[in-house]
Amino acid sequence: MCDFPKPDIDWWDRITKISTIVIACCNLFFAIFLWIKKNKRDDKDKERDRKLALLKTLILDHHLTDFYDCYKNLNNDVAALKTVNPAEGFKLQVHEKLESSFISLREQFIDLLLAVDQNLYESLLKLSDELQDDLANAIFDDGIVISNEIKFNELIAQPIAETRTKMIRVLFEYRG
Repeated sequence: MCDFPKPDIDWWDRITKISTIVIACCNLFFAIFLWIKKNKRDDKDKERDRKLALLKTLILDHHLTDFYDCYKNLNNDVAALKTVNPAEGFKLQVHEKLESSFISLREQFIDLLLAVDQNLYESLLKLSDELQDDLANAIFDDGIVISNEIKFNELIAQPIAETRTKMIRVLFEYRG
């Protein structure tokens, strides 16, 4: 009988063992990586939930009425402009009342948002400031008869209502 040399399978066995170890190390690395990533995502979710709860509890539950009261005061302040051809001194008085109402809105509602989120605070503050500027421009523009009902609604009443709606939209679109 002929004896054939036995093939050397030792090298194949070593490659198999090494590849098994490499695969196990890769699996361990990916498992740790995914666990860390999931924990970070969970931490972000917890932070977002905390901010939403803070917004709801500290601000919306207790101070949303202040927000509506400030806008009610704004509407009451500008209603005096419906008189026929208000004098400059009267317009100045109305503007000072508006400034007081905007300060009240900021102090009673908008400034509280700093406790929750800087961007939310800045977006509502920007909307408030833009409305204040638009109202001042409309009140003191000599080319506009502000006592005209159509012009009053277009330049005063409608921007107030739209800004209030935008602010509420920003609040309720906030996701932390």
